[in-house]
Amino acid sequence: MGSAPTPLPITPPTAEEMQVSIDRGIQYLLGAQLTNGSFGTSNPKYVRFDLPSPEHVSFKMATTSLCLQALIENDDGSPEVDDAITRAQAWVLEKLVTFRRPNRSSMFNIWGHTYALQALLAVLEHRPLDDDARQQVRQFIEQEIRLLTAYRTLRGGWGYYSGWHMSRPPTHWAASFMTGAVLVALREAHDAGFDVPKSATTTGVLGLHRSRSPDGSFDYWMRYRPEWALESNRGPGALSRTQGANAALAMWGSEIVTSEVIEAWVKRLIARNGWLSMARKSPFPHSSHCQIAGYYYYYSCYYGAVCIGLLPEDKQPFYQDQLAKIIISHQDGDGSWWDFSTVDYQQGYGTGFALMALHRCVHD
Repeated sequence: MGSAPTPLPITPPTAEEMQVSIDRGIQYLLGAQLTNGSFGTSNPKYVRFDLPSPEHVSFKMATTSLCLQALIENDDGSPEVDDAITRAQAWVLEKLVTFRRPNRSSMFNIWGHTYALQALLAVLEHRPLDDDARQQVRQFIEQEIRLLTAYRTLRGGWGYYSGWHMSRPPTHWAASFMTGAVLVALREAHDAGFDVPKSATTTGVLGLHRSRSPDGSFDYWMRYRPEWALESNRGPGALSRTQGANAALAMWGSEIVTSEVIEAWVKRLIARNGWLSMARKSPFPHSSHCQIAGYYYYYSCYYGAVCIGLLPEDKQPFYQDQLAKIIISHQDGDGSWWDFSTVDYQQGYGTGFALMALHRCVHD
């Protein structure tokens, strides 16, 4: 794996600076929420990005769920935030009744199921619910676990294209960064007392093990087509997705991802963040060095924060301060964060990820 670079010294952000940044992000979400409670539209905002309309529903579910969880985690008790949470929660519960894969060839819906699962777990833990509402939320959580289990590939893990061979479960490739995200969500459900089938988690963990390179990074395609994205499969190109994969394996008890491994990759995330940030806001996927795509950026911030939370408590504050400093520095004038032009969802999911990462960086 080699030695990890040491992050440069910084002046840590104060508690007031962090709260101001969080408040600005929340205010952005309050202003961006649509009247039906959801976040984001299929309208191109910065650059045209054509996708079939059913896939926009998948992006909307994922984006709204991320914003819902971010609002819950940073709830300041104000009537405005409470109303935004209530309306986003109602939209998610209404749409999950019929939310499934958009077509035979793609499975972007897995992002929606993954983050809807996490958002509903947050609802269950933090929101006041009567018995009927609690039972409804629990039923949807169980539904999302069943669907994520059904959508795993025979090769182990989850991917967002089913490929040319149509079957159930899908037979085609899985993506390590999607697999990491799903496994983190399923672990949170397991820890909340829900039954998560071992058939799903075991194959997902094995898939990540197979995709792990000797340097500790993770291949994009989980070893199915190693000739694809060669630059992306090298350590620097894997910097972002390795955070999610490390978090997933550590949370499911893998012995190969130790605290030392997690810390080394968190160091890389922070020390090389200026280089990684060069992909941020690029209008084209995989257009930066080592084929890094902009949409990895706030994904890496969130799962980097999750990884920091898995370190020994005495080591966490140093990395929390470092990551928080980076996130705050990238906040836009309107209070949002975004990294990739995905029609009009980028500011929603970017702000959701950033707020959840900042929430995990707050310490005494």
